[in-house]
Amino acid sequence: MRWDCGYLNPKAPIKQWLKTTPIWNLPKDLRQEALIMLNMPGFTFSYHIKMIERSWSQVWRYLTYAREREESVRPEVIENWMSVTREDARQLSCIRPENGYVPIISRMHLAEDYQTFGSKKTQELYRVSPQTITNVLRRGPMNYHMHLPAWFLQNMV
Repeated sequence: MRWDCGYLNPKAPIKQWLKTTPIWNLPKDLRQEALIMLNMPGFTFSYHIKMIERSWSQVWRYLTYAREREESVRPEVIENWMSVTREDARQLSCIRPENGYVPIISRMHLAEDYQTFGSKKTQELYRVSPQTITNVLRRGPMNYHMHLPAWFLQNMV
């Protein structure tokens, strides 16, 4: 993943900045990375709270700030989505909040890995229950397009 906002690398400088500095006061390059990650489709509010390690009200303000600037980072958001590797998807699934939803990008890779590795290994790789695998497979990875923004889907074609 090109811009992960410290989600995949807890020692990244941006992770430390976000813990202490509001997003609108970040240096321009770090603010841009935060805007890209906060506009990535398929991540829940609770996921961002856990990763940013701020209060729900502060994360809500960050998300509002990011959504207001969504158009300016759309190409980068798509590039970031396309840069997510299978290993990134697995890690994003494993670091989610306890009993939290698996990010959509992880669900898509999970469905592919199930075909390769089977249920038990996929459960271990993504830190999910057998029921989660059943739900992902029943819904099918392509049905997740209903949860992605229209501007995102139009540019993915």
